[in-house]
Amino acid sequence: MSIPKNSGVEPKWFISFSRDQIPELLRQLSPQSLIEEVPSEIWSKLKEKPPYILSVGKAARQMSETLTQLFSVPRSQTLTIIPEGYPPPEDLPYLMGNHPFPGTKSQTAALQALSFVKSIPEQERLLCAISGGASSLLFQPATGLTEQSKSALISRLMMKGAPIEILNHVRIHLSAIKGGGLLKGFRGREVHTVLLSDTPCLPSETVGSGLTFPLTRDGKKTISILQEWMPFQEIPEEIRQFLLSAQNDPPVISWKSDITLVGNSETVLKKAAHLLTPEGVQPEFLTACLSGEAQEAGKVLGSIIRWQAQDKTRARLFLATGETTVTLSEEAGKGGRTLELGLSLGLSLKGIRGVIGCLATDGVDGNSGLSGILLDTFDIQNESIRTRIRNSLRWHDTAPLVLEEGFSLQLGPSGTNLNDLLWIYLPPKTSRKVTPWTSATQDN
Repeated sequence: MSIPKNSGVEPKWFISFSRDQIPELLRQLSPQSLIEEVPSEIWSKLKEKPPYILSVGKAARQMSETLTQLFSVPRSQTLTIIPEGYPPPEDLPYLMGNHPFPGTKSQTAALQALSFVKSIPEQERLLCAISGGASSLLFQPATGLTEQSKSALISRLMMKGAPIEILNHVRIHLSAIKGGGLLKGFRGREVHTVLLSDTPCLPSETVGSGLTFPLTRDGKKTISILQEWMPFQEIPEEIRQFLLSAQNDPPVISWKSDITLVGNSETVLKKAAHLLTPEGVQPEFLTACLSGEAQEAGKVLGSIIRWQAQDKTRARLFLATGETTVTLSEEAGKGGRTLELGLSLGLSLKGIRGVIGCLATDGVDGNSGLSGILLDTFDIQNESIRTRIRNSLRWHDTAPLVLEEGFSLQLGPSGTNLNDLLWIYLPPKTSRKVTPWTSATQDN
């Protein structure tokens, strides 16, 4: 679909245009496309001799396939670990782990990953490709901890809406494989980590809980962090004792280390601006570090957009990326963070005509079975539907409403994982083929 030269395109047209552009956006955000964009000089050293390749995460299949072909790596020198149910790589050894909560398959995958790394001969290189989801796919509690206590604590933090940086900090301190533990048996001479980051505006070592980044543990600091989310007595005693007695010895590193970041939330912003912006419109970036409770983030962004919407002389396109959270109740239904973010923002823009889109770039939003939401605010001005939206947000049961109203984006697992994208389009006061918008519908 071509973009009209008139910047004041009508909202319904922009919705159709967005739906047409999303598959191309995800193609450009695919691991294959992003790896192919890396300057050749970055890879020159690795092309001298085929490295060993370990790929872990939601994007591991494409990362393995692309890197194996790029460096002409024998299949026997590769191992790919993906979430259960994801399509496996073609003609490459692979394992499946549990996601979003670790389980027995994640434990098996962790043992196989450790064995693979340990088997790499001296003087050889390891190329470790890490993407979002890796933390759950490789699961091995630290010595002295049971899988039940660690899993229960992480699950509880997730239910409370703890952000990714908190989850990964705790995972590292309770794990034998994270925080560099993956490399404890490595005998080679160099580790090159290729990252597809799902941790917006955070250090590289937070991706996958730092599998290839040896970190010094700090048990007492971790206890303090946990107390921000639960009372001290609710932290399992086994974990309390382990963290309070943990040694803070710095790691011993005997190999060279290098990092290549092939994509992050800023990458999503740039690609989205190129593909979703009508001609004559200047895209406006709100943030690449979107975080916090999805519903609260929607309200805050709504206040910003309402203020910006006072200028009705020109079309506006606002973009943001990041990853919000949802604190679930015991009776939560079907939904996800992009649905809650989009609906909450929609409620905040009462009386303002525009388009709201929110997409989980991995193609899977929570337990909703959907990839995101795309709506015209004109369609949620009626008080009846607004009441239904409020109820769906209250019970975290947004998917049924989004499906029923035709607001859903349904793409399935995309093979990439670069946080969530939010876009808001506001037409000027006079736009092409404007749907009737009267004072009766602009209630406050």
